[in-house]
Amino acid sequence: MSTNPVPSNRPSTFATAASAPRKSLSVGGKIRGGIMVLTATAKKNPKAVEIYDAGVKAGLRFRDIGYAIEKHAGLKNALVPKNMPYFFVRGGDFHDPSVADKIMELYADKKDGRLYRFPVVFVSDSPDQVMPQGLAVWTGAEKKYWQEIGINGVAHCKTRVMPKLESGAVPIRLYRGRDIIDRPDNGGLCKPLECKEYQSRACNNDGALVFHIKGVSSVRPFVIPTKSFYSREDVTDVLTEVASIKGTVTGQVHNGGYFWISKKTRIVTQIVDGKPVKSEQHLIWLDADVDVGQMVIDQQNLSLAAAQAANAAAILSGLPQTLADDDAPAGEPTAAAEAGADAPNATDNTTTPAAEPDPEAAAVETAMKALAKDLRATTIPSQVFTKEARHRWGDKWRFDGKCIDAAHALLNELTAIHKEIATVLTHMTLEQNDFEFYAARRFGDHWKADVNALGVLLEEVCEAKASPDAYKKTIKDFVS
Repeated sequence: MSTNPVPSNRPSTFATAASAPRKSLSVGGKIRGGIMVLTATAKKNPKAVEIYDAGVKAGLRFRDIGYAIEKHAGLKNALVPKNMPYFFVRGGDFHDPSVADKIMELYADKKDGRLYRFPVVFVSDSPDQVMPQGLAVWTGAEKKYWQEIGINGVAHCKTRVMPKLESGAVPIRLYRGRDIIDRPDNGGLCKPLECKEYQSRACNNDGALVFHIKGVSSVRPFVIPTKSFYSREDVTDVLTEVASIKGTVTGQVHNGGYFWISKKTRIVTQIVDGKPVKSEQHLIWLDADVDVGQMVIDQQNLSLAAAQAANAAAILSGLPQTLADDDAPAGEPTAAAEAGADAPNATDNTTTPAAEPDPEAAAVETAMKALAKDLRATTIPSQVFTKEARHRWGDKWRFDGKCIDAAHALLNELTAIHKEIATVLTHMTLEQNDFEFYAARRFGDHWKADVNALGVLLEEVCEAKASPDAYKKTIKDFVS
């Protein structure tokens, strides 16, 4: 089988083939979706209140305010997050504090001075660059453990090597920092269901939305940190839709229009003490000031013009016309396109010998048939699994043996989690249809192929075994 993904001849989509683990981003600044406020205990401490008010007024980072409160007021963990319906731009979160002033000058509301929405530009079609995410354990000093997806699609748990000590317990001076290795536990694999840090909530999703802002000069991008599953799904849906029409999400969207980031208030479901609870959240919202219908028409015109130009060139060079190759599936290379310069001349009547069988292509076909057979044996809809595969490995994943193997591994993992959930549901005598409706409402129609969503659901039903009647009532109320 081939070792590299087959490049797509179709317009780019908001997906990436298997790639090397992403590197840490160097950012110009952070825009916050909320603030940190004093806990009820800290509010009773006059010194803590004084430090907090002074720090907020000076635009300091909340981390620095928390350190100051701990040092001078003797209170640890004095701040807690609070989500707000607008964004916070503070000089302390930027390499150049004047950039924060520029953002507010351009886009803050003229009446109350708050930042509700602003136009952005994306410079990559890779989800790992636009919305990096992954599980991570943070300590007070560093990121202790974190998740990385390998080139084969397998999640690994990474950490840094502890410095070796010389005689006398003096650490050896390291060149270029500590090496990064697979964590010894769990064979170096990231397994949330078996991970003590994840189960104790020390390990959580660590994500961000990465972009540039129209009219704000900075070679480094800006980020909005977010841990919201719902926000990520909404943003992904918008970017995927735009990419499916114009082939990319980079630059302007269409006819001078831009993407806009804002907040939207939604009722979401969260797990509190093992039970789903609905609550109101202010989520990141991505939109674009474009006429989608006109964008589709313009893109069709561009595609037609390109096809006409290709046909004209083919006629002049004596190659078969690409539009005449009606047997090629939509979006796939035609016979002429695949043959390229080796295609026979249109006036040449010489019989071309049959091509030799390609062992590599045969192996790919065999692997794909095996995957399709195993997929049919599950309850996962084929279109849902295919969408997840395209999102992970790109449109050409089914032509690449390595991507097919990774997809098969994903299917096996999904199947195992589905079986565990089904076993618990049977034990609780909970209707499968009700549970599936509930899961789709929480995580969307694609939940059956979403490892993260299934992990949350499995954790939830396992916790509910202690009080199945209460959980069943919660599901019934949610469905009704």
